[in-house]
Amino acid sequence: LVRMSPLPPQRFVEAIHQLAQTQTWRVLLIMQGMRFALVAVAFTVGIMVVGMVVIFTFGAGALWIVILLALMLWEPIWRLQMMTAIGVMASLRSPTGGAAWGTALGMMLGVWVVQGLVALIPIFTARMFIVGSSGFLFVVPLTIILAVMTWGIRSGQHWLRNFCLQLAADSLI
Repeated sequence: LVRMSPLPPQRFVEAIHQLAQTQTWRVLLIMQGMRFALVAVAFTVGIMVVGMVVIFTFGAGALWIVILLALMLWEPIWRLQMMTAIGVMASLRSPTGGAAWGTALGMMLGVWVVQGLVALIPIFTARMFIVGSSGFLFVVPLTIILAVMTWGIRSGQHWLRNFCLQLAADSLI
């Protein structure tokens, strides 16, 4: 059917990818709801326990907080696009169902390990800067590192998604 159609294989793979994304949309909404609740609880507890003094003391940290929140709330959408592309690629390139499951699971675990290691960068960087500095001198380097980390996660996930979809389209030829 694909070879008889005038459409290129990339269009079929994109359609399969879009269908996979719509099937996993409910899970994404649950995850986003849990993240919004976590942010709301953390903000409320932070104000009740620490008070408004921290907000005025670390006023320069507002950009850091915005970048961290954006990464926390947008990353599941990026991950949905990437993980469904991995699943489509694994299902179209693997001859059997078991091989597709194994390929997809192995790639997803690899992505999670890399994301976990990348997520540790701000923690270790913060420990380095906390020892020697405070206030603005602490926040600026950490903000730069978080911005680069956010860009790296997004572009890495985008590249992996496109790579997997191209591999899947190549398997249809």
